[in-house]
Amino acid sequence: MPDSPANFKADAPETYLRESLKRMKVDQCDIYLVHGHIHARSIPSVAKSLADCVENGLTKCVGVANYSADDMLQMRDELAEYGIPLATNQGKDLLSEDFSFRYQS
Repeated sequence: MPDSPANFKADAPETYLRESLKRMKVDQCDIYLVHGHIHARSIPSVAKSLADCVENGLTKCVGVANYSADDMLQMRDELAEYGIPLATNQGKDLLSEDFSFRYQS
């Protein structure tokens, strides 16, 4: 991914997914998550590209990983503009050592 908002291309998520699917020799994946984000200003363009991924049949649904609650809600709202639901939010707290320790038996 690009290291600054200035280097971000609006279609980057779709481009990266197409490249991944080609490498895996498949036409579609069940779910596609974007990990973190470059800058809050990039959320609308990422949402558009994720919506394009669903509309073009590259994935069945989309989600985010390691977004803050506010940014996740913004992504949900942006995707809704295209009729695409935000399927999941993989929060970093779920991967923390504290969480793992509390629930190990």
